[in-house]
Amino acid sequence: MTLFGYLKTNIPLIQPFAWDGTFTEWDRAVFLGSLPYAFLQPVMGIPFVVFLTNVAYNVWSFLMWGFLTAFAFSTARSELRTRYLLSYFLTWIVVGNCLALAFSSAGPCFYSAIGLLPDPYQPLMDSLRKADTVYPIFALTTQDMLWDGYIGERNPLGISAMPSIHNATAILMALGAWRFGRAIGR
Repeated sequence: MTLFGYLKTNIPLIQPFAWDGTFTEWDRAVFLGSLPYAFLQPVMGIPFVVFLTNVAYNVWSFLMWGFLTAFAFSTARSELRTRYLLSYFLTWIVVGNCLALAFSSAGPCFYSAIGLLPDPYQPLMDSLRKADTVYPIFALTTQDMLWDGYIGERNPLGISAMPSIHNATAILMALGAWRFGRAIGR
């Protein structure tokens, strides 16, 4: 995890953010000229829904550590435990470092901050800030901390948007739970 953190903070130094524009164009191609958030805006424009989504996003961390601890101390199925733990750490290195380096990108929240204009994500960010006036949207604070670290105003935490380590570990948790027991997997 120390190696992951070190490499993540240095991704933009090794490979400057270069894929954000390409990913935006790919999204437009897949979503017939629009960006994905535009399709979700009727629901995600509701501040309470944004708040609940943000809470669910942050619960990921607790689930991830819970699954890691459960598999690390499981004595029931040692082969599954070993496979899960190896997959867990490989996910962080391969997805979180190697692929993040290959597809170095800052993500929609930093689109204009890295000099890409016009910023097609400004309406999305405005919607998040509007929701934050009603309910706390923790992601905005996290984004500020990440950016402050990137520009040297605090300890760097590392910015990398693609591929998503959140999604990769969530899939790993689902696969591990499914192998451990179908009821847990569901």
